[in-house]
Amino acid sequence: MRIKSLFVLPLAAATLSGCTGPDVNFRYEIYTDIPGFTDGDYDFYFSPIKDKEKNNVHTVTFTMLLVYSGESPVSFRMYEPRFFNEDTKKEIDAEGYNVLRYELTKDTFETIDFTCYLDEPITQEKHNFTIQYEDKEIIYHLYDRPDDVREKYDVTFDLGDGTQEVRKIPEGRSPIDYPWVSADYLYSATKFFLDEEMTIEIDSEFLILEPTTLYCEPEQIFGFTDVDETSVAISKVNFVPTNGHIIFPKVFDGKKVVKINDNVTSGLKKLNTVYIPKGLEIAEKNLTHRALSRIYFEGNEEEWLAVNKAPISEDVEIIYNYEL
Repeated sequence: MRIKSLFVLPLAAATLSGCTGPDVNFRYEIYTDIPGFTDGDYDFYFSPIKDKEKNNVHTVTFTMLLVYSGESPVSFRMYEPRFFNEDTKKEIDAEGYNVLRYELTKDTFETIDFTCYLDEPITQEKHNFTIQYEDKEIIYHLYDRPDDVREKYDVTFDLGDGTQEVRKIPEGRSPIDYPWVSADYLYSATKFFLDEEMTIEIDSEFLILEPTTLYCEPEQIFGFTDVDETSVAISKVNFVPTNGHIIFPKVFDGKKVVKINDNVTSGLKKLNTVYIPKGLEIAEKNLTHRALSRIYFEGNEEEWLAVNKAPISEDVEIIYNYEL
């Protein structure tokens, strides 16, 4: 019985600091959402990581299943795992690591249990571990593959008026998290369907695994009021796009958008991220709802302080100089 080859991402060879194993001439980089792969006659599969803390020592355990399908017996050499903090770029396994040897014959199953004692907790956001075998290396990231290493598929959004727009969405992601939004940020949709009659609605469990066409009815995200003949203010948010993000526009109907009026963001429980162009004045009663976690602002901090009158929570991250 062979494990299917789930994912292999070859990278340029590199020798990591502190490495005492063989010189590496090939590297496999994998992630928790695809926890196994095939290399020639070898199949590897990893169990989830378990981390138990006692007296400030973290006992980290996991299991690797090794399956050999070659015709000839081999002596397989590998090294115990080393854990790395990707933020600090430092190795955190204080125990060092030892060589392990296995005599393998056709259809051998080796279940290898690993136990490592670490001085910091393992988190999915910033850790990986490395295992070397023969002259190769496995780097296992304890989080899902980021979008930049996923294949991108064309998703065609049919807008119902003969207009279609194509967006690239990473493989294995949901269109709910990457919804269609018009180029001027004024229109989006609250529902997406697989059929032209709009009877088969998708949800967040629908993942993009191939080129796909989705159908939707665009709706205007914002309501506006005139300030004068050349400018308008945002007076209302009609709905929040399905990814929880809003990009405030710079222009509406040929007029400059100059202000976000009071209470525009009140009651928007699904709004977690906003993008704000510089020069857009923000009235006091805004951006105070609990779901808000991040603000991207086009200008610098001084420009932000000049236009914002809302009492932003200290828990909200503000990213300045963001290019809209």
